[in-house]
Amino acid sequence: MKLEYELDSFYKDLVEDYLQNKNREFPELEKAVKESDFATIRHIGHKLAGTGGSYGLSFLTELGDKLENAGHKNNIEEAKENLAIYKNFLENVKVEYK
Repeated sequence: MKLEYELDSFYKDLVEDYLQNKNREFPELEKAVKESDFATIRHIGHKLAGTGGSYGLSFLTELGDKLENAGHKNNIEEAKENLAIYKNFLENVKVEYK
């Protein structure tokens, strides 16, 4: 899992706002996984897959794909595993700007 990024200074405000939004959204995903709400897991995964790369955080695109696929397959174990990876990412990601 990639936790360190170096991005152009142009992205600073955008990425910081984006990560704050992902942290605010995380409890919704956590609740969806607890309740086996596969529609919400798919939806959040789809949004994450579609936006991560736009902010230079390609790992989130990959993770979003995995969450979306877990939702499509109704695979709660896969959703839980990727939820834990996402939580670790949000808690430990470091972004530096050049």
